[in-house]
Amino acid sequence: MSTVVVAIAATQWTGVFRAARAEGQRLRAADYYRAAQAMGAGTLHQIGWHVVPALRPVLLSALVVLFAHAVKVEALLAYLGASAPELPSWGKLLARSGSELARGVWWPTLAASAPLALLVLCAQVLADRSGRRKE
Repeated sequence: MSTVVVAIAATQWTGVFRAARAEGQRLRAADYYRAAQAMGAGTLHQIGWHVVPALRPVLLSALVVLFAHAVKVEALLAYLGASAPELPSWGKLLARSGSELARGVWWPTLAASAPLALLVLCAQVLADRSGRRKE
């Protein structure tokens, strides 16, 4: 596994944890959680039946946003030359196409940046749609 991937994962997990913890605290104050507690449901039952299903949309949304952020960070680091030289990356493609752009040849830059932008846009749309709750 690339050192860049490990570094991104090691520094970005706190946002996902913070979102999950905040939602879990909100759920513990919900009426249905307290009703299950009053009826004698155990902690594992409450977590498995009430908290985890309600956390899925929050976690999915946070992880998709984290994925989009990680892709952008990896591309930036590769563009700056701070990634493994043997691994392919959109950032390396953008760095190579920069010299072509200076000569007036724009299509290598477009070919390198369009898929990256499309991937990040799709991830953001997926995060937006997965974060919405059906009412």
